[in-house]
Amino acid sequence: MTVPQLTQAARAEVRSVLGRAGLPDDPNHFIELVKDAVRTVVLVRHALDPTALTELEVRELREIGLNPVTDTEGSREATRSATAKMTAIFADSLTVEDAAERMRLNQSRLRQMLLDRSLYGIKADGEWRVPAFQFSGERQVRNLGSVLRATPRNLHPVELFNWLVRPNPALRIDGRPVAPLAWLESGGDPGPVAAIGAEL
Repeated sequence: MTVPQLTQAARAEVRSVLGRAGLPDDPNHFIELVKDAVRTVVLVRHALDPTALTELEVRELREIGLNPVTDTEGSREATRSATAKMTAIFADSLTVEDAAERMRLNQSRLRQMLLDRSLYGIKADGEWRVPAFQFSGERQVRNLGSVLRATPRNLHPVELFNWLVRPNPALRIDGRPVAPLAWLESGGDPGPVAAIGAEL
């Protein structure tokens, strides 16, 4: 769907939703994000050979909204859900230029961090996007770089995001489970988080 095919009311709704979230409210930009999200989710889904997957791998894929076994309405709904999450991650991402400015680094240093995986980035159309979920103000969440390097290279962005923001029973502050990002930002030891991340 292109922007001219959207009704005036639909364009206004897109602008309103994006504006309330503090994101660029250009419907053209939003549709490009959706296209990139669809490519990221669907290409992963269709590149899989279900017969080569273990039951655990199938379960993990389903947790991020992908169903490598069937193409039922349920799996299509899961793909739509994963695409929506991927669109949100893209929408709340920074360009290399903006991320470098935010972190007060030069762009070459930031690109090096992306390459050595101490900063998380997603490539879309040959350009890096740097998801904002890994920042606290003008800096990266404390010790997140060492945790990111421990995670598998092929970890899907939605799976990484879900893991970082959901409370984990192995990480507790005052007896309550906290998310890996909250644990790190509070000054918690990154070692246990990296160990969990390596098993994703």
